Amino acid sequence: MEHCSLDVTAVHIILASIMLVCFGSAIGAYVFRTPKHEEYQWKKEAHEFLDLEFQESESPPKSFFSGRSHCPNCQQTLSSIDLIPLLSFSINKKRCRHCKSPIPWFYFIIETTTLFLCLPLLWVANNEFEFLIISLIFCCLLTISLIDWQYQWIPDQLNLLLLGLALTYVLLGPLELLQSSILGMLVGYLFVTCIRQIYLSIRQVEAIGMGDAKLLSGLGAWQGLDALFIIIFVASTLGILYVLIYKKPRDQTIAFGPFLCAAAIIHFIINQLIFVPSY
Repeated sequence: MEHCSLDVTAVHIILASIMLVCFGSAIGAYVFRTPKHEEYQWKKEAHEFLDLEFQESESPPKSFFSGRSHCPNCQQTLSSIDLIPLLSFSINKKRCRHCKSPIPWFYFIIETTTLFLCLPLLWVANNEFEFLIISLIFCCLLTISLIDWQYQWIPDQLNLLLLGLALTYVLLGPLELLQSSILGMLVGYLFVTCIRQIYLSIRQVEAIGMGDAKLLSGLGAWQGLDALFIIIFVASTLGILYVLIYKKPRDQTIAFGPFLCAAAIIHFIINQLIFVPSY
């Protein structure tokens, strides 16, 4: 289809900025809560499966969807005035309003990164809904990168969300793009699965996780089969450069998900901002 960018106004920029910093705040809360909650649940289920006694915590880690935000130091529940993205951090001088303990820069950086990463998408989206979908895809990839980099694990719910957003984005365009999207989804998953099985058979080592297979499946669904191998090549190149620059030991495991996410974003930006789409 012919590419017609959204007629961006000051109102678009203001509303989009507010929405994006709120997304960034949600990303920070998800990254902080979810891994701890899931680890607690895994240990509990493992003990139950092995019929072992599990010492329940008096205050188990909260999931992303349960409970209001609180200060990790004084445990004071935070009010709305404490949770205004970017502003609360600056107004309270980087400290908790109640106990004056320092607030980690992590949240401010994530909110700022989300804003500057996604706001330029206003100038490539065809309409407001497409901007929302692409922004959510970028936010999903940012969240995946942060969790995988720190914990070397990608939540299934994020991969599922990415897949749903990718298919929604494709359905906004011509139906002929759907075939490439479905092929990219299937080939992406099978490609990683085959590499994993081959390496497991030869070396008896899991060289890559199934989370990466699901991630690449979502990226293939988003950008199609033709982009899939470019994304893999760019991600591999970025990974190799990282290892060479930081001289990581050969036996140290490195998360591949962040490099896949970065490669997908780079490919999308190059195609949307430099080249006119062919569809």
